[in-house]
Amino acid sequence: MRKFEIMLGGLALIVLSGSVTYYLVNHPIRSEQGPMPLGTGTKGAISLSPTDIIKKPQATPLGAEDANSSRQRAQREVIIDPLWKPGNSRVEEAKPVTENLDFVKPVWSPVGMDIAVTKSNLSGIYITGAAIKDPRTLTEDANAGIFYKWNIDGMSLLFQESEGRYANLLITGEKYPAPVPPRRIFEQDGVIYFQPEDGDPFRVSGSQDRFFNPVLSPDEKKVAYQGRETGIYFANIDASNATSVGRGSNPSWLPDSTGIVYDVPVDDGASAIDGDLWFASIDGSERTNLTNTPGIAESFPSVSPTGGSLAFSSDGGIYVGKFVRGKSK
Repeated sequence: MRKFEIMLGGLALIVLSGSVTYYLVNHPIRSEQGPMPLGTGTKGAISLSPTDIIKKPQATPLGAEDANSSRQRAQREVIIDPLWKPGNSRVEEAKPVTENLDFVKPVWSPVGMDIAVTKSNLSGIYITGAAIKDPRTLTEDANAGIFYKWNIDGMSLLFQESEGRYANLLITGEKYPAPVPPRRIFEQDGVIYFQPEDGDPFRVSGSQDRFFNPVLSPDEKKVAYQGRETGIYFANIDASNATSVGRGSNPSWLPDSTGIVYDVPVDDGASAIDGDLWFASIDGSERTNLTNTPGIAESFPSVSPTGGSLAFSSDGGIYVGKFVRGKSK
């Protein structure tokens, strides 16, 4: 009886071994690769199990080039000198909506009624607007101005508190906790990435500079970003059609995603002594100085939700003017 059991066990091992061999030889991955040649040389054999063969490949780390690196590099080739032409786009009838109390970074609400601002030291968040004479204080948090944006309802803002927590801030001043917002476009180690709804983030910017301050377009198909040495760029989120705009900072998208308004500051090494607001069209056809005010520094432009008004900072005050979109000459 014992001898019969041993013979039966041996037969089972032979059948199992043959099944595993058949599985490995006929596995879809193995079939696509073709026959595996016998290895030669001094390197030892590599032992693989069936689970190793069908194991999902590890995700490509951020910043690394994958098998499509040639295509990605081609996509990130930058258009350095498009056929820019000055147009007659301009800002008209700009008027102050605050006193000169060190305000910067205006951001329009989605409904176009209120404008959120902060101080130049990035402390506090305040509300102003064309019909508001005295800005209202929403919070005096010391670092509130580092990150804040309007929620889609236009009745509250999301900001990051000094302790690092996120909070929603009602325009009436009430505050309540908020979850960490999802990142669609972000900077990491001087590189700009786009995060699709499904899958891993992928690289948008090239390697000609260290980049920061990415701003996603309203249609979520393009991104504007800044280089520390080379100025402003915009590109499609798949890194194609990357275009160098030139010197500038603080890009703000038009609501129809057809262009950006930005500032070109002139400083003395300590502070801005001059600067103008500029417009650049996404198709590369127009780049226009909107203000052209020697000796006066305008900065931090913000285009209204309708595209018809422009808020900006100048000499510590917030101004609002008509944004007239012209044609290139």
